Amino acid sequence: MQHKSLAEGRWAEMSFSEQMANVGSEVSRTKNWLIKGNEQQAERAFDRCLELIYLTIKFANRSAIYREICRFREFFCKAYLEKDIKELEYFDHYCTQFAMNRIT
Repeated sequence: MQHKSLAEGRWAEMSFSEQMANVGSEVSRTKNWLIKGNEQQAERAFDRCLELIYLTIKFANRSAIYREICRFREFFCKAYLEKDIKELEYFDHYCTQFAMNRIT
């Protein structure tokens, strides 16, 4: 586990938007490494992303959030496994909206 301090409860203290903004960082890294053709780095970023997604699921306290993040995980994994850059760009854009909401 790479995010040990987050798993110990710090993640639960973050809002869903903050969690998704952090997930988005790893989504972006995954996509960018695939575009660069570095499968090893892409896989590491993908693994970190999944770890954050699982923490979000673990601490989801509303059923709507739980359903949303589970669907996100399902389609994000599919896009990664198929190396679908266009779909990964969609996920990157989706997560960027959470980051932008934190700034404004």
